[in-house]
Amino acid sequence: MEVQVTPDSVLAVPEAVVWQELDGKVVALHTGLGKYISLNASASLLWSAVDGRRTIAQLACILSETYGVDGPTALQDALELFGQLVERGFLEAAI
Repeated sequence: MEVQVTPDSVLAVPEAVVWQELDGKVVALHTGLGKYISLNASASLLWSAVDGRRTIAQLACILSETYGVDGPTALQDALELFGQLVERGFLEAAI
C-alpha cells in the first residue's frame, strides 16, 4: 500500500529497520531489504524525532527552530525527506 506523505502524516520506523546515531548522524539498516542509509545532521534531527505520534508539520517545526529555517521551507524539506524514506521502506505510516 502506497503511503501519501502530507503535513498531517504520522510516521514510524518499521520493525525491520535498525538504526544508530553516530557523531550526530543517523545510519539505518533495513534488515529485510539489505539496504542502508546515512543521513546528514538536519535529516538525522528529523529522523530522531519520529515517534509515531507527531505529524510531519510538527517535526518540521523542530527543524525550523533548530536551524532557523523559515516554516514553509522546513515543511517542504521535511516532506521531501520523509517522502523519500517512505518510498524506500525506511519509514511507514504509524498505526
